[in-house]
Amino acid sequence: MASLTDQKDLVPYLPGLMPGLMEILVDPVPEARSTSAKSLGIMVAKLGEINFPDLIQELVRMLRDNISSVDRSGAAQGLSEILSGLDISRMEGLLPEILANTQSPKATTREGFTTMLIYLPATFGLRFKPYLPKVLSPVLNGLADDSEYVRDASLRAGQIIITNYSDQAVNLLLPELQRGIFEPSWRIRQSSAQLMGDLLFNLIGITVKLDAEEADEEEAAPVAAESSRKALLEILGQERRDSVLAGLTSFVPTPLPRYDRLPLPSGSSLSATPPYPQRDHTRHHVQYSPLHYFAGG
Repeated sequence: MASLTDQKDLVPYLPGLMPGLMEILVDPVPEARSTSAKSLGIMVAKLGEINFPDLIQELVRMLRDNISSVDRSGAAQGLSEILSGLDISRMEGLLPEILANTQSPKATTREGFTTMLIYLPATFGLRFKPYLPKVLSPVLNGLADDSEYVRDASLRAGQIIITNYSDQAVNLLLPELQRGIFEPSWRIRQSSAQLMGDLLFNLIGITVKLDAEEADEEEAAPVAAESSRKALLEILGQERRDSVLAGLTSFVPTPLPRYDRLPLPSGSSLSATPPYPQRDHTRHHVQYSPLHYFAGG
């Protein structure tokens, strides 16, 4: 409606429309949240921020509040869509506050504003490229956060950045990820190695990853074809390619203990296999190895 009608025709109906849109923005269904966020972005762009005087601050407040992750995700997506429809200076003015809150003492606040770094690159596209140097450091730092939710949001943000900017910003992304592989925090090392693999695959156009439980080295070998190694050599050059692969070779992950295999105290009646689902921590470390593809295994 905002696209097809004059501003003066729709503005009188905003008080009746906004509560429904805000309710759908925090819906459990991701598609519903996405539709509401895009609708808000279009309406603010067409009708002007002046007709939504408190909307942006309300969404920022939601990112800080101790509400559900779904609500914060909806607020982040809605705010990103709104900012993308306004002048770029509006996002520039808000970006320092976003980055500062990724270091908040509250884990829920860190998660909320880190989630913004997932949606901003997706909504702004290439317009967000100049701001990547400011964003990469908080994303990598978030990979070592004490909160699993913040770590997951940071990893998703890194993957979105790589997917959107691998070709245009390789000179910026590669050095940061290479440094990350040698960070003291094992979480940063692990996630940097995973993101490095994503980046290399994107550069040569490979999107399918092999799971360690579904493919062994013999099955991965055909994928590491000579054409892939030549493509990487052409893109990065001999010196940089060798430096990248050398860094990955030095990355030796240490699998976490499997708690269902720990010895039980003598006389214990507990089952060796807990009655709840177990997360296989070892799988998280060895999902795939870029070396199989680019260094011949």
